Amino acid sequence: MTHGGLAHHGMETISYLQNLLKARGYTTLAINLSLGLNNRHGMVDCNITHRHLNDDAVDEIGAWMNWLKQQGTKRVVLLGHSRGGAQTALYAAERDDEWVKAVVLMAPATEDNTNLAIYLKRYQKQLMPLLQQARKLVEAGKGSAVIEHIGLMSCGDTTATASTFVSYYGQDPRLDTPHLIPELKKPTLILVAGSDEEVVGLDKKVTPLADGTRVQMKVIEGAD
Repeated sequence: MTHGGLAHHGMETISYLQNLLKARGYTTLAINLSLGLNNRHGMVDCNITHRHLNDDAVDEIGAWMNWLKQQGTKRVVLLGHSRGGAQTALYAAERDDEWVKAVVLMAPATEDNTNLAIYLKRYQKQLMPLLQQARKLVEAGKGSAVIEHIGLMSCGDTTATASTFVSYYGQDPRLDTPHLIPELKKPTLILVAGSDEEVVGLDKKVTPLADGTRVQMKVIEGAD
């Protein structure tokens, strides 16, 4: 699974992998998160008001897993990329579905995604004032209130509800893949891009968690 807010090259990565696996006799299903929209395709729409939550991905992956079971599928390897990797890890940690035999996480997102400096660099906006505003609204029972001119996923200037913003940038450890890895019960492979400028330092965070058996890490040198 890749995330709807991923840059175009991320979609190309998944397409390439599908073709590669098909050539080796593996059937693949690439899902597109709805982000609160029916029959959504392509990149995230920055012109809408975002009302989805990061954790929605868990139920959506679960829905597709149920569909696969109905098709007679007996064994599944879950693969997620970038933020989709973190959401895949969250699903695997919380659901531990018996049909899932292994998990592959490609450059999965870490807590740095909610880092103040990275948010400022990416969106030219200060994260903390926006997050404080959103948290106050959520705590007051006004999570559906709309906040304008925020950065969210691939959108530099968009609109989202307070609940949406907190779910993606609320400093929750469940947004951090290394935090989730110890909770994964299935064999897990983490793929690290050696020249990654988005998910920086992933190898250093995963190395202490990789025991070489249940959790393995592979660095792809030169990959961005």
